[in-house]
Amino acid sequence: MRACAHRPGRAFVAATPRIACRMLLAALVCASGAGVAAQPTGPSLPVQAVSEVGAAVPDAARPLACRTLNASLEALLAEVAQCQTDAEFLAQLGFLLNAQGRYTEALDHLERALMLNPGLKGAQIDYAVALAGIGDYASALTLVQDLLADPALPSGLVPVLQRQIENLSVSMNTGAATPDKPLRVRGTAGVQVGYATNPLGSPNLSSLILTFPGLPVELPLDGSYLARPGSYGRADASLSMRYDAGNDVLYDFFGGVQGFRSVLAESSRSQQAEFAVERMAGSNSLGNGSSPVAFYQGLSVLGLHTAAGVRYQSQILTAGVELPGLTGWQLFSSDPAPNCRSRVGFEAFNRELSSNRLLSGLYGGVSGQWRCYPAHGGYWQLGVVAGRDHGKQQTRPGGDQIQYAARASRLWLNRQWAPSGLERAGNLLVVAAVTGLQDTTAYSPLLDYGRVRQIHQFNLRVELQQQLATNWQLLWGVDWFQQKATLRLFTFGNVGPYVALRTVW
Repeated sequence: MRACAHRPGRAFVAATPRIACRMLLAALVCASGAGVAAQPTGPSLPVQAVSEVGAAVPDAARPLACRTLNASLEALLAEVAQCQTDAEFLAQLGFLLNAQGRYTEALDHLERALMLNPGLKGAQIDYAVALAGIGDYASALTLVQDLLADPALPSGLVPVLQRQIENLSVSMNTGAATPDKPLRVRGTAGVQVGYATNPLGSPNLSSLILTFPGLPVELPLDGSYLARPGSYGRADASLSMRYDAGNDVLYDFFGGVQGFRSVLAESSRSQQAEFAVERMAGSNSLGNGSSPVAFYQGLSVLGLHTAAGVRYQSQILTAGVELPGLTGWQLFSSDPAPNCRSRVGFEAFNRELSSNRLLSGLYGGVSGQWRCYPAHGGYWQLGVVAGRDHGKQQTRPGGDQIQYAARASRLWLNRQWAPSGLERAGNLLVVAAVTGLQDTTAYSPLLDYGRVRQIHQFNLRVELQQQLATNWQLLWGVDWFQQKATLRLFTFGNVGPYVALRTVW
């Protein structure tokens, strides 16, 4: 049997180190060859436990008080003190606690059951239910994947577990609400340090040529216009909430803050804050609801302040329709088709640069988004936008701007990309983006004789995500950015590695 990777979760008992104990459980579960005990069908949220027939421990070998698998939750709780060594009893108790949404209590009993008997397949699935119930989707997803990779798994459970992997992948990214828990909250916080060739985004110019009529003049520039390598730090925190209001209506709320600073210059310090709310009526992002079509409306506010004096804010309105995604998956793979959703809508921005109001503008455009969560885990996402930014003042350099952007991201879970023997290497995230801008008039007659400015940005990020413990991740990555422009003043690049520590709850 192949090696089995497991992400740490909660502690079994107070006297046992958390990480070590969870790793021990993972090893025991992976080493088990076949299911032993039967488990009844559990709650459907956020994952569903399934029945499995196996060779149960003979009743004669079990204490009489623990032979109450058909008893109520209250009856089992009354006997729990004397049944701490009975795996089937503890597994049934955990299942019933899950059914009532008491996931934290269920975890303690299910963990002990699996330590006593790692082969209890039903208990393993209920354990994943409990992990997802407390919001630890990453650990739940890994456990379900381990079960699916077990060659002794009954074939009837394969499609069920594949659906649960899909649902868990979605929940990891949406914080999906459930009928018994209409409000879901997801928080993140992290710190990142890195080294880059040009963290300040300088154009790397020692001089600038001004094209006065008939007489170009070359002006020397100070050292601030030269690209310099150096380290930087970033800290961020966010809180997102999804509320199921009933009648196929969902509300999403988001708030986030970010700080940045480079050791190269005190003026590099910046702070950014964003707040957003969105209403969706119809089918939700999991494809649930009375209608396959959903309509969304959103409002967000963004603010940026830097030590160099830049003060920027924008108000953004979005609206559109969300539809089931069309993938054509069967043309390329025999795996179950992924859960896909597509969005088409419009965006309207009010951009206000209070430190230089001449650059402010009003933007209007269209947007499209496609996202898929394959049955084997991970996700695909593609987004495109295009529109026109109208200058609030006729004298804005460059006039109106034609803008477009495309962004694609792919998350592979460790088993999807890591070679044999590196199953615990971590998840792999790749993000690629292209952005374009073209002015409608000359930016300045003094720059290349009034040449119209065009800007193209290219960004690529490759990141390895390693689970350290429950709700904690270590991120390793490389970020590459290149901006090309028809005017040399707006051309620069930046590349460098980074490491980050992130917690999710």
